[in-house]
Amino acid sequence: DDIGALSTEQLALTGELRFNLENKAVSFSSPALVNDRLFFGSSDGWLHAVDTTGKMVAEFQSDGSKANGARYTDANGRMQTGGMYPDRTLDGMMIGMRTMMTLGSFLSSPTVVDGVLYVGSTDGNVYAIR
Repeated sequence: DDIGALSTEQLALTGELRFNLENKAVSFSSPALVNDRLFFGSSDGWLHAVDTTGKMVAEFQSDGSKANGARYTDANGRMQTGGMYPDRTLDGMMIGMRTMMTLGSFLSSPTVVDGVLYVGSTDGNVYAIR
């Protein structure tokens, strides 16, 4: 169990909130903790890396998000789900789910092996990021 740069103090489970991040979209996946980085994906097709203080240190955008994200985000990059789901019927929900799939959402949990981060996306790609 190589936990790298994290100290025993950083790993202590005290119940105290260490940081709180405001996402621009919903995150379904569990984060991956590697050394002093926490990696997590979101439904808007962005993969995020934060340090142990909650400071954003890197971001990666899926191909699906690059191609389709602008239609479903506001000027601040926040998801606008109203345009994705045309109504509250089953058909409307299915249309919204199909739209979310074209965004390259990161619904799976990332993993890191030998310094490479792997994560699957709803745009049909598995990304390997160094």
